[in-house]
Amino acid sequence: MVLQNGSLRTYRVDNVGDKGWELKIDAIAEKVESATLRSKDNLSFACAEGNCPGITISKHDSQGARTITLQSLLQQSSGPAVAEAIPARKARVSGKLRTLPEGQVPGMACPGQGVTIIANDGGTTALCPSGGAGFEITDDGGRRFEFSSADTGTIYVTVDAAEVLQKIDYESGTLACASAECGGVSISPPNEKGERVFTFANTTLREVVRDGGKAAGRFVVISGKLILPGDL
Repeated sequence: MVLQNGSLRTYRVDNVGDKGWELKIDAIAEKVESATLRSKDNLSFACAEGNCPGITISKHDSQGARTITLQSLLQQSSGPAVAEAIPARKARVSGKLRTLPEGQVPGMACPGQGVTIIANDGGTTALCPSGGAGFEITDDGGRRFEFSSADTGTIYVTVDAAEVLQKIDYESGTLACASAECGGVSISPPNEKGERVFTFANTTLREVVRDGGKAAGRFVVISGKLILPGDL
């Protein structure tokens, strides 16, 4: 089971083993925030506050799924040993879990819109702006449009005051294209509802290095469309 609450995603596996264990992992993207292993008789083991060594979450693979790898010792957090102030036990959790592809996660689908982001290493990410869409006015009178996913990042599209495309960036600006480099992009005028459609047709963003240039290796290709609501 997968649940989403803002940027926090919860992965849960129920009824594991003869004690009916439940494993719950809370994460923000690839960062594990906490994990709990609990039995039906209230025996519980956990890690918290981002200190969960041995539990890792991969980036999305070519099908848009993630792999959770478990090689961890969880400290007992409830049960008889804790209640009686006896030194707590630990539970070893090991194995791998494969998540649902992003487009199949309940509540994460965006009917009528969304983009696919394919990395040159084969990883595939589906971005649906479930985290919201909007824009800000830039210093030169242009606009910076923002489309945010709850789990897969944010795409920014910047235009100047004449609405000429200036830049597209993703992953906090580590992947970008500028002006004429941003091929396959179109921005519609507002429709009768005031909505604007941003279309991407094999638009390539390349890794930006510290001096502002482009790295030779990493890049992503974006295809699909995103809709800016008309009530902004």
